[in-house]
Amino acid sequence: MERRIREMLRAVQTPLQLVWQERVQAALAELKTESASVVLLELDRAGQKLKQLRLAYPHMPIVVLGEDEAENAQTALAQGAQEYLVKAEVEAQGLLRALRYAIERQQWQTQWRQTQSQLKQAEEKLSLYQEIVANSNNAIAIYDSQGNFVEQNTAHRTLLGYEDEELYGQKKDEIFSSKAQVAEISTQLQNGDNYRGEVTLRRRQGWLVTVELFAFPLRDRSGEPVYYVGIGRDVTERLQAESTLKERDRLLAAVATANNHLLTTTDFSAAIDLALETLGQACNVDRVYVFENHLHPSTGELLMSQRFEWTSSTVIAQIDNPELQSLSYQTCSPVWYDNLVAGKPIGGLVKNLPAHEREVLDRQQIISILVVPIFLEGQFWGFVGFDDCHRERQWTETERAILSAAAGSIGGAIARQQTKVALQESELQFRAIFEHSSIGIGLSDLKGGQIDSNPALCHILGYSREELLKMSFTDYTHPDDIAADVKLFYELVMGQRDRYEIEKRYTRKDGCQVWCRLNHSLVRDSANRPQFVIALVEDITIHKQIENHLRDSKEAAEAGSRAKSEFLAIMSHELRTPLNGVLGLSQLLGQELFGSLNAKQKEYVSCIHSSGEHLLALINDVLDLCKVEAGREELTLVRLNVRDLCTYCLSVVRDRAVAKQLQLLSEIDPQIDSCIADERRVKQMLLNLLANAIKFTPKGQVSLRVEQVNQGIAFKVADTGIGIERSQLNLLFQPFKQLDSRLNRQYEGTGLGLSLTRKLARLHGGDVTVRSTVGKGSEFTLWLPNAYLNDLRQEPAKERSLLSPTEPKLSRKRPASGCRSPIAKRILIVEDDDRSALLLQDYFEIVGYQVKHLKHPHNFQGMLYLYQPDLLLLDVQLPGGVSGMDLLCSLRQQPEWQKLPAIILTASVKAGERDRFLAAGANDYFSKPIGIAQIEKILMQYLS
Repeated sequence: MERRIREMLRAVQTPLQLVWQERVQAALAELKTESASVVLLELDRAGQKLKQLRLAYPHMPIVVLGEDEAENAQTALAQGAQEYLVKAEVEAQGLLRALRYAIERQQWQTQWRQTQSQLKQAEEKLSLYQEIVANSNNAIAIYDSQGNFVEQNTAHRTLLGYEDEELYGQKKDEIFSSKAQVAEISTQLQNGDNYRGEVTLRRRQGWLVTVELFAFPLRDRSGEPVYYVGIGRDVTERLQAESTLKERDRLLAAVATANNHLLTTTDFSAAIDLALETLGQACNVDRVYVFENHLHPSTGELLMSQRFEWTSSTVIAQIDNPELQSLSYQTCSPVWYDNLVAGKPIGGLVKNLPAHEREVLDRQQIISILVVPIFLEGQFWGFVGFDDCHRERQWTETERAILSAAAGSIGGAIARQQTKVALQESELQFRAIFEHSSIGIGLSDLKGGQIDSNPALCHILGYSREELLKMSFTDYTHPDDIAADVKLFYELVMGQRDRYEIEKRYTRKDGCQVWCRLNHSLVRDSANRPQFVIALVEDITIHKQIENHLRDSKEAAEAGSRAKSEFLAIMSHELRTPLNGVLGLSQLLGQELFGSLNAKQKEYVSCIHSSGEHLLALINDVLDLCKVEAGREELTLVRLNVRDLCTYCLSVVRDRAVAKQLQLLSEIDPQIDSCIADERRVKQMLLNLLANAIKFTPKGQVSLRVEQVNQGIAFKVADTGIGIERSQLNLLFQPFKQLDSRLNRQYEGTGLGLSLTRKLARLHGGDVTVRSTVGKGSEFTLWLPNAYLNDLRQEPAKERSLLSPTEPKLSRKRPASGCRSPIAKRILIVEDDDRSALLLQDYFEIVGYQVKHLKHPHNFQGMLYLYQPDLLLLDVQLPGGVSGMDLLCSLRQQPEWQKLPAIILTASVKAGERDRFLAAGANDYFSKPIGIAQIEKILMQYLS
């Protein structure tokens, strides 16, 4: 088919060029890139190609080739084809005519659509123009060439008030107020010109209105005027506004001029007079004045008095009128005060005011008045008045507002004058303070140069003011203090700090040094720019001397405290060490390990041991009291089981109670579980209280009650003893005090127990109190706080059981068979005190152990390897500058001796010692004097 079509087109020599595509999709793609005048389409059976092509290109001319079937032709034409040709009958000329017809028909359809579109747009524009004219804010009227009314819009109807029927038949000149204006407009329009200008029209009601008019002719095709159109806009309000604006500008210019006088005229009174004159002339009034508020000196009533005035040449000045001084608001007009204090101006005709207000104003021949308030820092200070004595004048809102602003400017000038006066007075006061201050004051520039110095600073430095003006602060600063001061001064000037304080030394003119405390501050101007530095200089030389003296005293006190601590350590060692021999050896004798004793010998040995124990208790109390008073006692706080604590303390004193046939009772609140305290010290406090109760109770009972009280736990020890007189209670807690000589003879004791107990309780944050009745008994309460040391609350200590006492009672029984060693294990004792070593050596040997005593530590390592001990006992204090701790540390650094049991022996009772010993590698430690029970415990634990 393609070849046949090409041959036909060549035969008719048409300029149309054929582009053949077999598939419709390819044809559509071709049409996207290349334009075509007409499409020749071979119709398929379903007609889908035509549908697709017409859908993609609705205005493209299409000629369809199909079979000789009428139904196919009707379908193709209905789907938008311009022509239908039968394939079998088509010939060259017919094809050409069909193609041209399709193209021309499509072009005609396109032109027709464009014409219809333009016609529709023209109709829409005409409708829009009519809508614009009808709804325009400008008044529009149309007259014919003879000047007769034709039509008006709504705005024109509203402007003049005429309905269309009322204007029909009227000439245009009947609504103009001036025939001259009508002639001028007609002439310009007839000459072919448009008219633009302001005209005055007469409304239906007879009022005149000023209109800005634009008029022009509508001509026919021959150029002859057919209609005249007038477009007008009411400018009456605009003209009134312009007039108001001119008046406003005139008043504003006057206020600006007045304000300039207030700012530039140095004499305050002259500045106010010029400002009032300027305002009076601008307002065209006869008098302008200023009234100030003040209080009556006796009654405190608020009054007003005239202070300034300007008058025109046509009225009499009232500045000297006594009637205008000290006027009462309450008498003249309370309403004035209420309005003015609220910031509201008062204005109007005098004849309309109440009679009592007119009385004063009429005497001054005032017809119209305006009064505006003056405020200073938000307070009603007074007012400015404007009087018109020649006409009845109504004050506009613009005038009220502008003159209120003028009053604000006058108020500002008054405030500045008051500030100026206050500043002058302040400068006088500052100069007086500066000159007479006992503290040195210096002013310096931003480079450190001196600007001014007061006499006190000159006295401190020994220089005259003239000499200081030539110097910088670094010139008289001690060389060692310059760097620190310069650094701080630089930071101050650079804005890194607002002030700084420093203590430094100055070198006086005579060469002496003086200590001073300086306070430097940066002074800025109103724009926050640094101006100068002010320094307050205080001579603290005497304070420094006192401070040095106090420092020396403190160092001396600390040295004394250290000496006391050293003394306590020495005394602890020197007193406990011999007691170790006395108690230990007497206990060995009492056990008859070295032979039997007769009755008298046993009595003497028992007396020696009990006396030694009494002496040991006395030494412990004295040393404990000294440590607490010196602040050297340190508590090791742990969480303790309260029931175990009470059981232990009662078990210790039970034998004494039984010996006196006393009942020993206890009662513990079941809600109480534990307490936080130093284990050794809380046992010591409870044992002191229980022992005292038993000692001073001949018969009856002693009880220990534990109760939960506010913020703590109370241990209450009560007895049915002799009681204490009220007058003697204040002696109870004083050291070395007993109540009277009779008691002192009957009951032994040093009087240290209660004093030490109270001090230990207060060291815990608690206290000890007492209640007592003579002949009935006493009750001592040990109170320990719950919240003592919150950090222990946050990390609860491991609860310790007290069922097995850490310091068992001394045993008087012979050594158990279990303590004897069948294989003679070796024990090495490193102890410089022969008495202590003798006790340990004798006992160990008698129970079957091999013992070696080393008095000097210099051969310690050799003895270890030579003797190969199974147990090591080390005294802390050894001769030769080596301690037992040193030997222990050296021992634990050697692998072969790391498992050797090592026990520390010490006469010290310092807090925290046990932790220090265990941390160094000790298995245990014991405090001297060491009893037989403690020795047996060592053997049972480490050698059995």
